[in-house]
Amino acid sequence: MRKSYTRKGTKVPSACIRRVSPYLKATRRRRSNVIGPLRKGEMAKFGYVGIATLSTPERRTALKRAVKALGSLSVWKKVNVLYVYTKNKNPALHAKYSADRNWIKNTYGLKAF
Repeated sequence: MRKSYTRKGTKVPSACIRRVSPYLKATRRRRSNVIGPLRKGEMAKFGYVGIATLSTPERRTALKRAVKALGSLSVWKKVNVLYVYTKNKNPALHAKYSADRNWIKNTYGLKAF
């Protein structure tokens, strides 16, 4: 049965329906919800590593260096990706990324350079 906008169904022969594998359905669905891959070590060169053990001033110093080199918008996007990915996995880190993200926005604004 194929449903239409009038809520009536139309019988369609089985040969007319194209089969879609469950894998393709899942990848189509996932592709639209994915932010993108993380590039390992991008923020490490500025000292933004081991966030769980860094204090707030140490994190902000590292973020200042990153903003100076990359611009506030780029750094905000990188921290935002980490913020989104840790949302359900690690609430403590999620809170730190949230604070860092908000700090960048309030201090520098969101501009490229």
